Amino acid sequence: MTTQHISDAQLAAQPAAYWTGVAYEALIAFTRAEQAKHGYTQPQFWLSRNLRRGGASPARSPGPSVL
Repeated sequence: MTTQHISDAQLAAQPAAYWTGVAYEALIAFTRAEQAKHGYTQPQFWLSRNLRRGGASPARSPGPSVL
């Protein structure tokens, strides 16, 4: 992977989608690094989260019947 040197003016001219992509890449890198500290990978985490007894998320209340 090569590093591009971009001026501040060029960075400031980037659209919001560019910055969304940069934030996404940074978040994924951070998440994977933190998981690696605990000795598991993304697929292992996904499996343990989604295949455990009772499902991936806690039970939710049905919410109000009238808003």
